[in-house]
Amino acid sequence: MSERVRCYDCHRPAAHCLCELITPIEHRTEILILQHPRERGHAFNTARIAEMALRNATVRVGHGAELGADDALAADLRGYGLLYPRPGALDLSQLAPVDRPEKLIVLDGTWHHARAMYRDIEPLQSLPHFTLPAGQVSGFRIRKQPKDYCLSTIEAIQSALACLEPDTQGLDTLLRPFEAMQTQHMAAMGTPTPRRRKPRPFKEKSPLPPELKDAYGSLVVTYAEMGPFREPGEPRLLLTFAALRPATGERMQRVIACPDQPEEMWAFLRLSQEERQQACSIEDLRAAWRAFRRPNDVMAAWSRSTLDVIGSHLPEQGPTLLLKAAYCNRRAERGCLEQIVVKENLLTADELERNQRELSRTDERLHNAAVMAALLHEIGLADPA
Repeated sequence: MSERVRCYDCHRPAAHCLCELITPIEHRTEILILQHPRERGHAFNTARIAEMALRNATVRVGHGAELGADDALAADLRGYGLLYPRPGALDLSQLAPVDRPEKLIVLDGTWHHARAMYRDIEPLQSLPHFTLPAGQVSGFRIRKQPKDYCLSTIEAIQSALACLEPDTQGLDTLLRPFEAMQTQHMAAMGTPTPRRRKPRPFKEKSPLPPELKDAYGSLVVTYAEMGPFREPGEPRLLLTFAALRPATGERMQRVIACPDQPEEMWAFLRLSQEERQQACSIEDLRAAWRAFRRPNDVMAAWSRSTLDVIGSHLPEQGPTLLLKAAYCNRRAERGCLEQIVVKENLLTADELERNQRELSRTDERLHNAAVMAALLHEIGLADPA
């Protein structure tokens, strides 16, 4: 079978080329689309249409871990805002003109990929966050969306630009090739039936690790911040370490002296000048950890990467426990820690925003992990013996 001829610009089959429907749009807001590699070759890649139509838009392709390891990326992202529906994100339609971002980042991928990219590209998490007006419904009829309000990339960009620069001419033409693409596909396939996932088979609730129920007093929740990736083979530097016994409130925290770190890194960690001046050596950290820990302690962390990082610097960590695995196996849910904290009503959106504003990044993340450990402890106590 011969391969169909494709347009080299829009990458659609030549018989369904969209180029004539794409109208160049001169706009002020600089748009950066961070695209997951699996979207680049997708038949319904709407970011490509946006890139062709918008004169001030660029696409950067890469896995989250790959982009997150790029030391130059943090500098490249300065001055940008991020379109991402995190609790506390500002509604673009409610901003005064002077408060509107001049540069905006949009993540392009499935919602699973977008969450993973947000998690893995840490510089994104410190950017101003923005969201679209509530009540919008996606017109993406040929690709299943998780929820009605989940928009395609091109729909999200069009909505954002309509909020930021409503006077810009031609924004209403941005979705024309998007609609034509869907019409073409529906005509070729007949009646459009959204792809539906098969229901998951019933699965018994996974029991929680016994430490969360019977040895909660020995649980030590930990969090560590690492420096950026360096040369291949060189370990990442440990910048901060914090540990908390949720049963008693006992706590230890240290900032590690790393004089070669750029000023932007310390600002990203939201550390005060006083905290930085009290930085200690790795040897001092190990001595403090030996004094803090007890023989029967179980070191808990949200993710495996945190435990691996800590283990490379604090070899005397003893038994370990993954809070993320315990939660996800029990609830059959997925998501980043902050999303789950909100979903479980452990903290309100206002509390999350206040913690991000008033606490250091290490304090904030340790607090989120600790409230999750407390939730799992309550679930364990409610389980029948």
